[in-house]
This record gives sequence, C-alpha cells and structure tokens, in this order.
Amino acid sequence: MSMDKTWQSNICWAEGRYDRLPALAADLVGRKVEVIAAGSTTAIQEAKSATSMIPIVFVVGGDPVRNGLVASLARPGSNLMGVSIMASELMPKRLELLSDLVPQASGANLTFGTLGSGPKIRRNASRLRIPSV
Repeated sequence: MSMDKTWQSNICWAEGRYDRLPALAADLVGRKVEVIAAGSTTAIQEAKSATSMIPIVFVVGGDPVRNGLVASLARPGSNLMGVSIMASELMPKRLELLSDLVPQASGANLTFGTLGSGPKIRRNASRLRIPSV
C-alpha cells in the first residue's frame, strides 16, 4: 500500500453563531470538497441543504431519523451517513438499569450538556422516582 496521497482538511467553525452555518456550508460546496464532516444537528441540516452530491459524515447524540436527517437508520436514503449515540433516547433505559443494579440507592447525579435532553431526562428520572435538581 502506497502512502503517496495528500490529505487536506478545512476546519470551519461558526463560533457558536448558527446564522453562519449556511455560508460555511456553501463555501465548502464551492470548494468542491470530497466529503463534509459535521458534528451538530444544525450543521448537518445546513450541509444537507447545501448539497445532495457531497457525502456528509456525522456523529450526533440524538435520533437522526426523528431530527429529519435521514429516512431510516438502515437505509439513510441520501448523501448522509454517520453514527448516533442516541443519548437522550437511551437515557430512560440507562436510568432503569441503574435503578435495577442499585435498588437501595436514594438518588443519582446526572450531568448533561445540552438543553434539549434535559426535560426528557428529568421526566424519566421522575418516573423512576429519582429526584432531580
């Protein structure tokens, strides 16, 4: 196997300003990149809006089907492909397992970094009688 290929990467950062994402996606398409890697649902949606030809690779914490990114997990049906850890969708099961494994526990500390998953996690914690702050 030969290592004669040159790899070039372009890192585009919106600096937390989602309004910049359409222009960044259009810029990548204009550069005729071979693949786009996106790490948030909003960035993926903007890249998807900008091109149907360039492959878009993603890693997301939520459900890409529910978020309208792909048609199904088995058959995405577009130029998107990636991995989802389905963090908030699996949290009820994780809490249930924790409750089963440590039935004498009177509480659990959960830390999460996204605003979107908080209410769902609190509802499931409440259902399992795990108090939340």
